[in-house]
Amino acid sequence: MMSQGIANKNKLLEFTISDSQTSVDLAVPDAALDNHIPYGGYYPKDRIAEDGIITTRYS
Repeated sequence: MMSQGIANKNKLLEFTISDSQTSVDLAVPDAALDNHIPYGGYYPKDRIAEDGIITTRYS
C-alpha cells in the first residue's frame, strides 16, 4: 500500500493506491471514498482477499 500526495495548506492527499489484499489495505479506498479522493489499485478478478470477499463498493 502506498499513497502519493501534495502537502500544502489546502490539500493533504491527492491520490491513493491500494493492493486490497487485507482489510487494512481496504481502509485506503474506504477513506478515499468517504472523502471524495481519487483512488486506484489492484483488485483480484475473483474479488477474494486474504481475509474474505472484496465487496462491490470498490470498483
